[in-house]
Amino acid sequence: MIEKCFGCKPSIISWALYFIVSWCLLYPILVTPIVADDFLNPFLQYSITGGGYWESVVFGWDSAFNGASMRLVGNVAGAFLNNLWIDLAGRSLLDLSTFYAIQKYLVFVICGFSLSYFTGAFLSALGHKTSFQKRTVLCSFVLFSTLQIHGLWSNDPVSSYPMTGFLVAAIGFSILGWAAYTSLNPSIPRLFTLLMSCVLSVFYYETLVSVGLLTFPILLSSVTRSNWRRTMYRIPKLSLPAIATFLTITLSRMHTGAQSQTYSGTTVAIGGKAFSTFYFGLASSLPASAWKVTSKFLGTDFDLQFLSTLTLFTAAIVALWHFPKLSEFTRVSTSKNSVLLTSLILSLLGFWAFAIGLQSLTEKVQNETGKLGYVYSYYAVGAASFAVLMSAALMLMSQKSMKIKTLTFSIFLVFGTIQSSITWNASEQMSWSLVPNRTLLKEFSNFGVMPLRCHALRTWTAGDWPSYYEDNMIIGLQNASLGFHKELFCDNFLNP
Repeated sequence: MIEKCFGCKPSIISWALYFIVSWCLLYPILVTPIVADDFLNPFLQYSITGGGYWESVVFGWDSAFNGASMRLVGNVAGAFLNNLWIDLAGRSLLDLSTFYAIQKYLVFVICGFSLSYFTGAFLSALGHKTSFQKRTVLCSFVLFSTLQIHGLWSNDPVSSYPMTGFLVAAIGFSILGWAAYTSLNPSIPRLFTLLMSCVLSVFYYETLVSVGLLTFPILLSSVTRSNWRRTMYRIPKLSLPAIATFLTITLSRMHTGAQSQTYSGTTVAIGGKAFSTFYFGLASSLPASAWKVTSKFLGTDFDLQFLSTLTLFTAAIVALWHFPKLSEFTRVSTSKNSVLLTSLILSLLGFWAFAIGLQSLTEKVQNETGKLGYVYSYYAVGAASFAVLMSAALMLMSQKSMKIKTLTFSIFLVFGTIQSSITWNASEQMSWSLVPNRTLLKEFSNFGVMPLRCHALRTWTAGDWPSYYEDNMIIGLQNASLGFHKELFCDNFLNP
């Protein structure tokens, strides 16, 4: 389907190189320790469900249906994965950190594919057809080399929360890309698929409501390309995905109205602080926006690291393998589709602005961000949007002279080298400051002698954790150890 939409037949060897180099580029992000809810939830959920997969699905459904946000699809998927990861960690010598790294890697790769798909629609509107593989390499290279770790001071969707960060961005751009393909090749099955995708995406994460609404101007572009009078009857049909999205979010908010006011993450606070939060959120989504605050938290100037530089140059070599061929565009039409192009640009900017704007209206985000370099899950949409714009620009720029191409690529390579080194430094600092987290997870999987396990738990509880968080973690850890290893993690443990 991907090849039929906007691409050509890929090379297996090149794909293998893509996956390997992507892992190397993302490595400092993948190995960051698990923190916050992602650290607690698998153990807390086990103590509630007993480790059953069906019980976990029911738990996810109930928590969404009776919670502050009606994320039926998102909570069920999250609960299932929490159960899967703790099940694997409890039955093997591999700890949760390993499975979490795999999950983050898959999410980032899926996001790279999604951005490539949307970029293909964008370039198609310009009258060009490019290889899906080449677009994926370039989009992923731009995205992965500009990512910034904020986990030392923010709720960071880069080092944590992959399911509510970059997977949300991937879903959004996939739906927008499918809307573009449907507008070019309209049919009832494609429109129905789009409608169901929009509804399910709202039940996954409410930020995606903007995507469903933005499908309408994209679909409407198919009407304006032909005789207006003869195609006016199609407008109500083309508006169905947007209408279904609006009804879904309206009914969801009506159902969760009372509960949403009990959680600061869904409590709306309109005022001057919301505008400043939006402004700094938009700026913090851009590359290099966190360099200053990262340097502050590192306590020293960052060091350029040999391994990060080598990794980036290896990625550059793989990208250059395709780069000379990027100018080999195939004309799809004699003129560009200006209406579709405009709608795609507006949809990208609308998705980006809505992701930041929606969260900027909540008390939680206003209190925790509002400074340059401080982010929330909207950063994923912003970083992905920038990657699409930059990738499309680089592809179009490949038709220019070799001097311009060389200069542009050199600037980007220098920037990527600096950013990669900063990312490695931040990752090492984050790993060093959260050694007790990683040690506790290793002891749970290895399940060595009890004195070592008790020492790991005492070391972890010596940290500055909220009492409810600490108590739930201890209960969950003890129950999970009893379930998998038939023995308490630490017998007679008393939390000081």
